[in-house]
Amino acid sequence: MLKIFWGMRQASRGKKFGNEIADSMAISRRLFHSAIEEGGMGMHLILLASMKDQGKSVIEAREAMLPFLENGLLALEQRFGPQAAINEAKLAVFDLNNASDEVGMLSINSMQQTKYYHKLRDEKAKNSSVPTSNAAVSIMLFLLRTARTLGNKVWVDLDLVTEQAGVSFGQINIECMSLEESGLVEFDVMEGVRVTDEGLYIARKLKDWLEWSEKDNHETASHGKGRDDENKTLQKPMFSLWNVVLYLFMASAILKMVAHFVRG
Repeated sequence: MLKIFWGMRQASRGKKFGNEIADSMAISRRLFHSAIEEGGMGMHLILLASMKDQGKSVIEAREAMLPFLENGLLALEQRFGPQAAINEAKLAVFDLNNASDEVGMLSINSMQQTKYYHKLRDEKAKNSSVPTSNAAVSIMLFLLRTARTLGNKVWVDLDLVTEQAGVSFGQINIECMSLEESGLVEFDVMEGVRVTDEGLYIARKLKDWLEWSEKDNHETASHGKGRDDENKTLQKPMFSLWNVVLYLFMASAILKMVAHFVRG
């Protein structure tokens, strides 16, 4: 009887803690619990209560739940088809999974930006649809990340694009209209924006070129450091005055020991 009472109490506490996690993500509480179970965490209410007892914060518990939540949402979508609540929850999970990532040009230094811009201009000469502005590139890179999680058929809210791509709200409409004219996105003021198949191809190339510019500069810096270390080694004197004094002192001590041994 006591075990049953304890189990019911833990389940209640776990559900309350889970509700706090769902609220922190601004998603449906019911959907959160269903997705966690569907994602492979059986008896999740008891486990949530245990995490609460261990002193885990909402944020710490949320991080631990994300893989199960993501798997569960995909399973629910496959079972019941696309649902607005599921899409919103998937966006929330996507946002949290990438919260520490930097988007677009924010992740590279000025030297890498220069190299990247030169590459974009060269590529634009071959394909006029390649975007070259910082804002347009950041939008395309963010839409690429979104498409990897949700596919490219889901409309992405403009407020989310503005926040994650680092583009001002006044500029987002202009950039999206320009990208739409290039055939890279579909844009609707009410619905939002979504990347086209051609846009996905260009966005992947933008990502590849960005990684190329970062890698190339890292290698240059590494080679430069190697040359500096080599020069320092060559310039370093073989014997310093302190070494000479130390060697003379040791030699004198050894000679004294030998003389004392001979006399004794």
